[in-house]
Amino acid sequence: MQGFNLIIFGPPGAGKDTQVEKILEHFDIDPIETGAIIRDLIKSDTGIARQIKDTIARGDLVNDSIMEAIIKDRLKKVSKQSGLIMDGYPRTIKQAEAFNLLLTFMGRKLDYVIFLDVPEDVLVNRLSQRKICSICGKTAFPQEEHCSSCGGALEKRIDDNLESIKKRIINYNQKTAPIIDFYRKRGLLFHIDGNKSPDEVTKEIFEGLKF
Repeated sequence: MQGFNLIIFGPPGAGKDTQVEKILEHFDIDPIETGAIIRDLIKSDTGIARQIKDTIARGDLVNDSIMEAIIKDRLKKVSKQSGLIMDGYPRTIKQAEAFNLLLTFMGRKLDYVIFLDVPEDVLVNRLSQRKICSICGKTAFPQEEHCSSCGGALEKRIDDNLESIKKRIINYNQKTAPIIDFYRKRGLLFHIDGNKSPDEVTKEIFEGLKF
């Protein structure tokens, strides 16, 4: 199966990046990982970059209009013959509605929405231990000392401090969780138990979506 369009979402620390990697091992589709795009963006010394960096450090969501512009620009680079997997967008009902319109405008339709469900205490524990590669941005497991992909040094994300973690979870519950019903009503939602090993989660995703 090729050319499908997929969203994977869930609370911060649910394991989205890991599952995106697993899916990409089996399917030739384009990943649009908004977290990585934004982390690259804030490395530039511009006013908008500093604004976004401050927003993320506080645990807040980036402005809807900024996110829509970023996604629109990235979607233009995806081949019309290729499918895509969205990681980190949409995060609000408004963004979900805008994304649907954008897909329609580009002649695409959304096929699947994977929701990774993980208890809050597990999320806090995962996020407090999480590190990412300073070079390629890949998320690392706690026991790893260097990036398993490129050998780069590992570092903490700027928003993985306890205060920011708690605020991000609150923001998720208030702004992103309502997306669950938005996509369930459209018959697109696949509810996955994310509180399992990465391989078990991958198996449940593939079985649920009949990949």
